[in-house]
Amino acid sequence: NFVLMPWKEEFTYEVEGALPAGLALDPQGYLAGTPEAGSAGTYNVILRVTGPGGTASRSLRIVVGN
Repeated sequence: NFVLMPWKEEFTYEVEGALPAGLALDPQGYLAGTPEAGSAGTYNVILRVTGPGGTASRSLRIVVGN
């Protein structure tokens, strides 16, 4: 499991790659939403958080069914 936990404003969160339509990573680090109709498929993204101690990233595969 990989959870981006929002802690303080000094952290920045970003996603590399395309998320399914209807999902978004907000400025506080939450990946949330509901995939939209017609967005079925597999999405490979990298989630990244940067803070005072450096940068950490993790690959994530999101599978959206019909």
